[in-house]
Amino acid sequence: MELAEQQRLLSVYRDGLLDDTLPFWWPRSLDSEHGGFLLARDRDGSLLDTDKGMWQQCRATWLLGTLYNTVEPRALWLDWARQGIDFISRHGFDSDGRMWFHVTRDGAPIRKRRYVFTETFAAIAYAAMAKATGDFGQSDRARELFFMAKRHFADPFLTEPKFTDTRPVKAIGGPMITMVTAQELRRNLGDESFTSDIDAAIKEIRSDFMKSDIECVMETVSTDGAIIDHFDGR
Repeated sequence: MELAEQQRLLSVYRDGLLDDTLPFWWPRSLDSEHGGFLLARDRDGSLLDTDKGMWQQCRATWLLGTLYNTVEPRALWLDWARQGIDFISRHGFDSDGRMWFHVTRDGAPIRKRRYVFTETFAAIAYAAMAKATGDFGQSDRARELFFMAKRHFADPFLTEPKFTDTRPVKAIGGPMITMVTAQELRRNLGDESFTSDIDAAIKEIRSDFMKSDIECVMETVSTDGAIIDHFDGR
């Protein structure tokens, strides 16, 4: 690709993000009454639902913190990110340390999931805020959540299983989210020890999920990496 084309594409995506996508969501999505963000929006920006998904609260906070850290340190972006992390900290956690998946506008819990993807999204949000603010407490929280998620991926029976053990399986989602979460923590916390988590996740994906003979990356395989010749594994 020629340099001129690279620069053109850079402008397209940068301008699209900063001048089109972000102005659609903010500041209209700020919840000045309860904190966090109201993100269930129709195409015209109108509010469809006041409930709050913790995935979205965490990822929006990560986005704003990352913009502050990597594009330019706009005070407004950091203020908005603080509003997100404050809501997550106040309303995102159950008494056992696990996170809620779905809460009301004011943070009352509605639903909790078995899997730990919410915790990984919170980890990257706290890591971005740690870099933006220099707050070691945010850094510690990011690490705690990441290590909790790792424990659950390593031992699915820490929560009530969804399936019997008749046909044990594993999904690519675990190593994928472990890898990208570790990348964000390494970048934002400046800790190279996360490289080992990244390398381990890549190794697992390559050895168990990539099938060069059929030129496919499988989403679900048996626990030893074999293809499952049923609907769930195809």
